[in-house]
Formats: sequence, structure tokens, C-alpha cells
Amino acid sequence: MVGKAILPLYGGTPAIWNSCMLFFQIILLAGYAYAHFSLEKLQLKRQPLIHMALLLTAFILLPITIGIESVPPPEISPPLFLLYKLLIAVGLPFFLVSSTGPLLQRWFMGTGHPSGKDPYFLYAASNIGSLVALLGYPLLFEPGMSLDEQSSITHHLIDIVDPDETFNLALYQPLAYEAIEDILQRGKLPLLVGGSGLYVWSILEGWCIPRVPPDSSFRRQMEERAAREGVNSLYPSCLRAFNI
Repeated sequence: MVGKAILPLYGGTPAIWNSCMLFFQIILLAGYAYAHFSLEKLQLKRQPLIHMALLLTAFILLPITIGIESVPPPEISPPLFLLYKLLIAVGLPFFLVSSTGPLLQRWFMGTGHPSGKDPYFLYAASNIGSLVALLGYPLLFEPGMSLDEQSSITHHLIDIVDPDETFNLALYQPLAYEAIEDILQRGKLPLLVGGSGLYVWSILEGWCIPRVPPDSSFRRQMEERAAREGVNSLYPSCLRAFNI
């Protein structure tokens, strides 16, 4: 999207496309380095709070815009000027997107969840999501939406709870229904993106989520059993609980 947006200002020369790719690779590497060293220095207690603050800052700065003032002056090399303008316009969002995936894996390892011992399935899920986005953008979004429309899409249910606040499917579902109803009443089409399959299917299939208080003692017993006997040992109990 960003590369396409600057074409009218810079033209489609190979140097411009190469500059965009160079910028992407530099920010990607910087995001990975930040994820690694921030965890080493700040540890799991403080690092998520700082990252959430950066994500909120990037969200406040949306939407991404590159205006006519981005045209390079004659005395400055267009590729160098382009790298500078890209850094100002999209540097922080790109930087945080590149670092969030590795950070989520490390945070998940620190939860003590049985699957946290090998969190690389999250990396596979991230790659699948990237592939879906790479195919979906040119096939679904780009043909029917202008760049202005794409950059002005409103996102909902972002930064609605603090990192240390309890949040689950039962709390998410009514908020999602409320946001979807608001979008429909304004004559717009809601797009459900992100999250795990559990959250997505709860909306698509209208699951009835029972409101029961958490049982920390039972959860601890199940986590200890999964760690001792493996996750598969919990399946028979789950099947009996759901009368399957």
C-alpha cells in the first residue's frame, strides 16, 4: 500500500521499489533486534507494558499518510529522501508489527502454559496469516477500494484492556457483537480479522458462552496434569464435560 501510494510522487523506477524493499528489511531487522534485547534488559514483567505503550502510540498516529510534501528537493537523492519519509510516516507501525510476533512467542513461553514449551506453532500461524494477507490484498481489497479508503478503515476493539487485566471469550463476544451492530447500522460492512479460531467461530456461529466464575484451583490441576501426562490426556475429560 505504501509503495503504491508514493508512485505518483516518485515514479515507478527500480530505485524507488528497491528503496521500499530496503526500508522494509531494515525495519524488520530492527524489530527483531528490539524484541531480543528488550526482553533481555527489561524481562517479562516490564517489557510487555512498554511494548503496549508503543503500540498505543502507533495507533494514535494512524492513519498513515504520505502527502505532496514528500516530493524530494532537487539537491537531495530521491532514494535517500524516500527512506527518510518512510521512516517518519510508517517507521513506528512497521517496527512494532515486525517485533510483535517474536514477542508474543516469548510472552507465551512465560505463561507456564503446557504448549509454551514449544511456541513455534505461533510462528507458523503468523506465516499463514501473512500469506493470506499477501493473497487477499491484491485479490479482494485492491480492486475495489482506493488508497484513501484503505488507509481510512476504522479498527475496533484495539487497546480495550490493560496487559495485566483479565480478558476472555465471554467478555470479548458481547463487545464484538456491539461493534458489529454499530457498523451495520451505519451502512458499512464489518470485517472480522485477527484473533484465534476460537474467537472467530464464537461470533460466526453465535456460541452461547456460560457466565461462570473462574476456578483457579481446577485450572491449576488441569495445567499440572497436562504438564505431567501431556495435553492429550485432557481430551477425555473435555469430551465428557461437553457430552460429546
